[in-house]
Amino acid sequence: MKQFSLSETALLVKFEKTRWGLVRLNKKVKADMADRYDADEALFQALSSVINPKFKPFKAIEKLDGFASNTIRAMTGPWADSGYRIVTCAEYDRINSIMLDLEAKRIDLIDELIKHLDTAYSEARAALGPLFDETKVLSADEVRAKFTWSFVTTTIPSNGHRILNISDKLRDRIAEETEARVNLAHEKLNEDLFEKVSSKLRHMVRNMEEYGEEIEGSKKKRNFDNSITTNLIGLADTVRALNVTGDPRLSDVADNIVKRLTKFSPDELRGKVKGDKRTEAAKEGAAAKKREANKNAASELLDEVASIFG
Repeated sequence: MKQFSLSETALLVKFEKTRWGLVRLNKKVKADMADRYDADEALFQALSSVINPKFKPFKAIEKLDGFASNTIRAMTGPWADSGYRIVTCAEYDRINSIMLDLEAKRIDLIDELIKHLDTAYSEARAALGPLFDETKVLSADEVRAKFTWSFVTTTIPSNGHRILNISDKLRDRIAEETEARVNLAHEKLNEDLFEKVSSKLRHMVRNMEEYGEEIEGSKKKRNFDNSITTNLIGLADTVRALNVTGDPRLSDVADNIVKRLTKFSPDELRGKVKGDKRTEAAKEGAAAKKREANKNAASELLDEVASIFG
């Protein structure tokens, strides 16, 4: 079997960000509470928020940050304990493009927050009254500096690199240690990928099997989200992104997830296609066959994935 060098087929990426931390110690409130309750200030803390955490421009940044983190987790795999994650060279351009786009949007959102900063402070003063801590008010430049974004790319160490001025024995030992670390990280990556794929496929099987069943203690019946199809397309993208050895079997799995599990829309699987004039029984009968086909396809793909990862 052909041996693959991960240093040639994959890259490591690390995503880090910071946001303006709104909740801060409030010494004034702390002193007032200590005086009111005759309490020892050393034994408690008093916190307040500089602006309302639900202030719309700030919430938009928070939401984008969450999406960025989820995107990295979905499109990359774990790599050792360094904070880096692994992605194939073939998929790197796509993830880099997404992150550049998100970074640009984040800058715009930060500009929007700065634009309305006085309003945010005014609302917080009105809401907190004398509890508002003026010492925590930051200038526009200070607020902007609180937001950072870093998407770093590096290569995977190769045990074939020449190291000068050391003995052959030491060079061989370093090469062996490097290879051992890479192999261990690759093993963890495979475990992560197997769990991601198998859990999604099992979820598909359950959705198809349990659709329409009564939910105990509820008047509702079991259903599935409209995102079921787009989630599977995303799963296929994840398999491609984490297929760091170029395994053709994993490429086939990714292709078959899209080909076999996204043929029918959510409404087709429910028998609720708009404009369908057939009887309810006829629509449900056709939908049941499609759900059965999806369930069988997902089960077969589960078996394939299990055979790949052993």
